[in-house]
Amino acid sequence: MPEQVAGTEFYVYHLAKSHLNQGDWPIILKPNYSIKEERQFDFEGIQVIEYPESNVLSKELITGFVYPSGVSSFKKILERVRPDVIHFHEISGSNGITIGHIEAAKSLQIPIFLTMHLATYSCKTGNLFYKQKTRCDGQIIIERCTKCALNKRGVPDIIDTFIMKMGRLFFKNQYSALHSGDVRSLFNYSSYIKQLESNLTVIFEKCEKIFVLSEWYKNVLILNQAQAEKLVLLPKVYPPKVAYSVTKKVYPNNVIRLVYVGRITKIKGLYTLIKALGLITKENWELTIFGQIDDQVYYEKCKRKSESICDRISWKGIVPHEEIVNTLSEFDLLIFPSEIEEMSPLIIQEAFAAGLPVLASNLRSVSDIIQHDINGFIFNVGDHLSLKQALETVLVFPNKLLDLNLSYKEVSFDDISHIQKDYYTR
Repeated sequence: MPEQVAGTEFYVYHLAKSHLNQGDWPIILKPNYSIKEERQFDFEGIQVIEYPESNVLSKELITGFVYPSGVSSFKKILERVRPDVIHFHEISGSNGITIGHIEAAKSLQIPIFLTMHLATYSCKTGNLFYKQKTRCDGQIIIERCTKCALNKRGVPDIIDTFIMKMGRLFFKNQYSALHSGDVRSLFNYSSYIKQLESNLTVIFEKCEKIFVLSEWYKNVLILNQAQAEKLVLLPKVYPPKVAYSVTKKVYPNNVIRLVYVGRITKIKGLYTLIKALGLITKENWELTIFGQIDDQVYYEKCKRKSESICDRISWKGIVPHEEIVNTLSEFDLLIFPSEIEEMSPLIIQEAFAAGLPVLASNLRSVSDIIQHDINGFIFNVGDHLSLKQALETVLVFPNKLLDLNLSYKEVSFDDISHIQKDYYTR
């Protein structure tokens, strides 16, 4: 923020604004990969401090075996600012915010809080589907998780056990495989899973409270030895409803207006959506895509695919966040094809506020919100044929969109900030 415009950034921005309006002094502290010296600026009344961080990645950084160089600058800023509390929003690893940052804050005896927005704390693949097929309970079991991660890399089931055993035989420590090339690094995947488990243990030990946005992930954390009393389940944020009219859902020229809002990156599943649309013979649809390009190669792949299908797919760039709900109200169906678990996808709640039904992948975070054929539709995550079938049903029977119950109880960011502040001051 302001250059990064994703769900977590919006969440943090609105919480910071809420605290600011309550008379608190929120400071956003973040790495910047294009500066050489610390930078400070004001963003809509919020103080932002950026510290320099290297954009040079290594296997040690990516796998979490070493901490990024910017941790020392991060610690010096904390020593100078001396905040009453520090609240982390996502521990991403690599050269972002890491376990090293938590340890730096803890060494200064600053109370630490964390909100978990993704499931990658306990799942290397991020979607909690074992070998992309069966739903996983989320418990870290070294052998099982290693086989699943190897499957994600394309390793056949028939040789995954062999690869794990060979890894134990040839690599005596967790670093030894890192410099041996992509293929040989497969033999050390069990060490990566152990590191994941170790990081989660540190989080449990160092944090005063861990805020989770979904009941199911709270249970996953308890399954991984989290102390239940350290976990706080936050309600999902539902913004106020906009004034929309059911009469607008007449579907001009019988065309269903589909919309995608999200980052243009592989884990968001946009290519799956475009691929599904390419298989549909009916032409009573149009798709508008809003999003920040995070992966240029992936964007170009999606763009080529869309152009090879038809001229009914439009690319519109980024929609300002304050305009999202009103923008969504102009469409008939939001498609949420994400392939990574997000604790509480804000765009779905915003769609409901706009009176817009949602067709989403069957992630657990989605199942917390959407019940198939009751207040939305679901399809199998990452499965373009399943998505095609779901889309065809809507295109053939568009009145199904009018039968959905999109009612909800409004919860504001002020509500969330008050809950968190109560824990800060205990």
